[in-house]
Amino acid sequence: MQRSEGYAILASVLLMLAPISSARASHGSVTVHVPGYTYSPFVTTSVFGVADLELDPAGNLYLCESGNIQRVTPEAAISPWSTATASDIVFTSTGAAYGAGRAHCHCIVSISSSGAHSPLHSDAFEWTYVTLGIDGTLYASVWAGSGQGLYAIDRVTGTPTVLVNGGPELGGSGIYSNMVVGVDGKLYTGGGGGTGGWAVFRLDGTQFTAVGTAPHSGGALAQDNEGILYVAGGFEGPTGSFFHEVWMIDLGTGLSTLLASGPHLTTGIAYDRARDRLYVGLSYGEVYIITKTGAVPTRRATWGEVKQQFR
Repeated sequence: MQRSEGYAILASVLLMLAPISSARASHGSVTVHVPGYTYSPFVTTSVFGVADLELDPAGNLYLCESGNIQRVTPEAAISPWSTATASDIVFTSTGAAYGAGRAHCHCIVSISSSGAHSPLHSDAFEWTYVTLGIDGTLYASVWAGSGQGLYAIDRVTGTPTVLVNGGPELGGSGIYSNMVVGVDGKLYTGGGGGTGGWAVFRLDGTQFTAVGTAPHSGGALAQDNEGILYVAGGFEGPTGSFFHEVWMIDLGTGLSTLLASGPHLTTGIAYDRARDRLYVGLSYGEVYIITKTGAVPTRRATWGEVKQQFR
């Protein structure tokens, strides 16, 4: 991997790991590259430390800044929700949530539907990303450093059980980024920066399998109803300005297609499967929407092909 590509990966991931202190940048245009999708602005906020976008069962969007988690309704009404020390969260079917505190607290927290919170587990590790399996398993990853790996967290006692030692690449190299459990029940994570470039990995038993690539970098991950993965990341241009990209990965073919691009880095993405809309957060406080408006030309795998792939 070239040095410039490595800087791009770290720039995108570190944005999602640390608060943003710069002033709001001017709005720039977003280009949608795939027919059948359209762009529309959603909301602009003053929250600049956002590290994750997440949806609750009712379709409310959450902008996750540690200690200042904001809720945004589908109609774009913003209100404070929780002061939990969590930069990445995942919701249960009841509207409660779990969060990872990263370097702010080295902890996993439990959050009620009202936003009240309590510690579930803490130690010396930098717990970074969380997601829930369809069987209720709480997954948490330590992105890098001491204790790096993927864990299952007991939702009652908070006890972690290691599932994968080290990073997601072969030999345990690389770093982790955002995770999502797909419509197929499999866990997917972005990651890379070790022996290879940036990729999306699927958990198969106790090891990861690369299923697609995300040019430049991919710090955020979401999936739609059809199984298409959306990966958002960023890179530094030749003049020192930063840009973001949203890529589509077809798991049936492994094909990566550039969906949208524009100025500024991403802070997270989330897909509302009920409304068929993709939320994309940007580093100066804006969230925009990409909506499906028609047939998408990217080839879809047949159901038989998908079943064969995940056997």
